Amino acid sequence: MNECVRKVEPERFELSVSSLQMKRINQLCYGPLGKLLILYPMQLNFFTFGRPKNVNLRQVLDSYLDIAGKKQRQFKVQYVALGDKTPDKAINPITVLYNHQLSGTHTWFLAEWGEQFKTSKDFQTKLKTYWQDDQDLNIVCGNAFGWESVPLLAPHKFISLSGLTYNHELASVMLAEQVFRFADYLVGGKYSK
Repeated sequence: MNECVRKVEPERFELSVSSLQMKRINQLCYGPLGKLLILYPMQLNFFTFGRPKNVNLRQVLDSYLDIAGKKQRQFKVQYVALGDKTPDKAINPITVLYNHQLSGTHTWFLAEWGEQFKTSKDFQTKLKTYWQDDQDLNIVCGNAFGWESVPLLAPHKFISLSGLTYNHELASVMLAEQVFRFADYLVGGKYSK
């Protein structure tokens, strides 16, 4: 077995690797100079429009995403604060996909009319399917005016934290906490309950 394949405790996870996947892993493990690369099964990109203005919210958001990305390196988390060029109106999600080259991966847009997760476990179960299938995921939180209601083609969709309306900065922190809970769940932590 290749050196860069992470050992996983069998009682926690089911891991099956086909010969084609193993060939891909062997090709990806060594860079052009023969150096061993760190291999993540999944990359999660977390986008917000601007950083929270409230210092406490900004620190909590940074902390959740930083810790989530370091939980035994189960997946890579990248946080990107986009510039908000349209502060006076809602944003078209198709424009975001186009401008930031997100069209090739799965993207979730946070919106109050999106698919709701009833519990943190529901959210974790959905994220786990991406993690198990080695699929990257983008999560995008809009600005204070939300998204224009534009239907998206698969694999993009709208998700919701609740039927309630939240401040967009607070909503991004709440969503980052769910990402942290997922990372904790993957390593068998107790915070994910």
